[in-house]
Amino acid sequence: MDDPHRHIRSVGGLRLLFVMATPAEYGPHLKQRIDPLICGVGPVEAAAHTAAALAVLRHSGATPDIVVNLGSAGSRSLDHAAVYQVERVSYRDMDASPLGFEKGRTPFTENSPAIATGQIICTWSMKSSPSPSTPSPHRRRPGFSDL
Repeated sequence: MDDPHRHIRSVGGLRLLFVMATPAEYGPHLKQRIDPLICGVGPVEAAAHTAAALAVLRHSGATPDIVVNLGSAGSRSLDHAAVYQVERVSYRDMDASPLGFEKGRTPFTENSPAIATGQIICTWSMKSSPSPSTPSPHRRRPGFSDL
């Protein structure tokens, strides 16, 4: 693993760690602005690489304020060219329904098939903006558009 400190970017007074599955997911416009942690494709790879990077950052006292996952984040249906704040996560690959469990539920755990992630920080869509340089934030922290 490369040094995860190089993937931290300060934006509006917050330390952000950008994470993407593959370098093919971002083009020249983003390459001028960020150097994301490349975590690999799939939930296990993403979790393992991101957790390892966060452990190194925490050990050195450089834990980011926010982790930003760029790319499809496993979605097959979200519109491209939009920014979404994750409100809940689910493990859609889990299917123990033949054993009587609800699809998405991991057997013998108390976890719900969909887990809420917390507060919405920012939602922004290029489709609702007059131009890409003038975003239409619905909820945002001051300085978040500094990127």
